[in-house]
Amino acid sequence: MKFQKTIKDRSRGFALVVTLSLMILLTVIAVGLLSLSSISLRSAGSSSAQATARANARMAMMLAIGELQKSAGRDQSVTGPANLGKTSPVANPAWTGAWKSDDKTSAPDWLVSGDNVNPATALTAANSVILSKKSVQAEPGSIAAEDLRASWVKLDGKNKGRYAYWVGDEGTKAKIDINRPSDATTTERERYARSQSPQESGLAEVDSTVFDGFQAGSALDKRRLATMGTVTLAAKESGGITREEFPRHFMHDLTTGGFGLPVNVKEGGMKADLSLVFDRSQFAKPFVASFLGSKPTKKILQKSLVYGFAPVTAPEKFYLSPQIRDNLPAGTGPNWGNLYNFAHLWENTTTSSSNEIPVTGIDPLLDTDLVRTIWPPYKNSGNGGFNTSDTQHNNSSIAPVVSVIQMGFYLGARGPIEITLPSGIKQKRFQ
Repeated sequence: MKFQKTIKDRSRGFALVVTLSLMILLTVIAVGLLSLSSISLRSAGSSSAQATARANARMAMMLAIGELQKSAGRDQSVTGPANLGKTSPVANPAWTGAWKSDDKTSAPDWLVSGDNVNPATALTAANSVILSKKSVQAEPGSIAAEDLRASWVKLDGKNKGRYAYWVGDEGTKAKIDINRPSDATTTERERYARSQSPQESGLAEVDSTVFDGFQAGSALDKRRLATMGTVTLAAKESGGITREEFPRHFMHDLTTGGFGLPVNVKEGGMKADLSLVFDRSQFAKPFVASFLGSKPTKKILQKSLVYGFAPVTAPEKFYLSPQIRDNLPAGTGPNWGNLYNFAHLWENTTTSSSNEIPVTGIDPLLDTDLVRTIWPPYKNSGNGGFNTSDTQHNNSSIAPVVSVIQMGFYLGARGPIEITLPSGIKQKRFQ
């Protein structure tokens, strides 16, 4: 009987231990769930704030693109930094302005965030944010010596926060990822492409230490410099400009992604590339006559090679203005032929076997009656004493062009000198 009672008491003690263990386990689970929920809440709050920040940044980018298209999308828009043409320091020199070339009285549009922004007004931490820190090695007064700040814009409503943006001008920077075009051109097409290819930047001439290895013909393939970070790896530390400092130091001077368009900022539209039109080997090609309005023909004038243009098949193209085209029946006046011949003056330096430059005379001659014409020297070309061998005045002298003449003289005086005349009279003369 006693043995059975001992077994029953032990069973009751085991149940108590199991109950306490389950309570502890439930407590641990409850604490873990509370901690997990707290972490989830904090993570959700952080994700929400991050999503709001990304949404604000995306909106700022869209606003910046819209402002860029609005202010600089026109062909008659010209962009540049805020310190362009300034003789005194500007508070925000890196701001990009867009000027209207067809409206000189209008104020520029500044491609930065904020209302009524002015690059001359200094910004502080209370109303702006630093988008790029200044370079500690930059020269005082340079763009890189100032922090790049932009005014932040506060947002109200459901998605609260702030945003700021700045649009940089890649067109004012030197493109660094350009290799020197190959000189080993074998075909005509390759030679044309070579003549129109931009030359590489001479950065090694600017700083031979930092840009050691960027020399022309070096083993560095500059086309692989995709970002300023890769340029930093290729450059060398010198003069306190560390690899960390390099992107900030040259942020406003160098670029690896700048592109330009030959836009006519005065009248709109694209500019014409005259490289092939004026190429010597292309003068007989149909597209040259189609563009100029007349076909060039080689001739010798006073021992010099010139190009004549007759007949003029498209006067509206060949002459520079309707006034010249309609008032000059003799077919003279400023035209594409003048510019074409000027571009080919160099041929007179290579045609002589004796290495002598042919003497190109003045045409028309100096003994003409040009002063009696209304449109000198074009209206009466070919009449009277005019030289009729070059009616379009395509011939130009290969000589220096005088642009400025300066003259100086000195006027002084000396004391009187006493002289005696043959008559015995003494005089004093001043010199």
